[in-house]
Amino acid sequence: MMKIKAILISLLALMLVACNNSVENTITQDKPNNEQQNDKQTVVSKKDDFTFTITSDKKIYSKGEKVKIEANILFSGESSEVIVSGGGNLITWEVLNELGEEISPRYSREDIALPYTFAKGEPFILKTTDIDTTDLNPGKITVNATVEFNLNQKDYKLNNKLVFTVN
Repeated sequence: MMKIKAILISLLALMLVACNNSVENTITQDKPNNEQQNDKQTVVSKKDDFTFTITSDKKIYSKGEKVKIEANILFSGESSEVIVSGGGNLITWEVLNELGEEISPRYSREDIALPYTFAKGEPFILKTTDIDTTDLNPGKITVNATVEFNLNQKDYKLNNKLVFTVN
């Protein structure tokens, strides 16, 4: 009878240890998802020979962190360069909170005068910014960026929307 009790106690202890190990493995497997959420994110739009890209270094930021965002455009046509024109600024940029309210002034890049020359295969940085999250409420933040120009009497308008979260 004592041997049976000893065997049952040993089996019970072994089952408890096995259950604890499987729970720990589940927790460990969840960690990569958090790392994936902090991976660099890129939003791309393309029209004909132009590719417009917005990139942020992460998808989720802690309050107080700087959000690093870069916008660029790349010409990949047959010509070695093209000269684009237009009636306004090449890029406009707005940052909105979850309610759709602007949380920073609308940005236009006036120092890129139109007409402007794009060289083939050389990405041109339109805007680099650091958004300070210190005074932002937690939630989703949207960056809308638009590039507008004219080439050979054809209008181009490329829009990108990048969304990140502030915790």
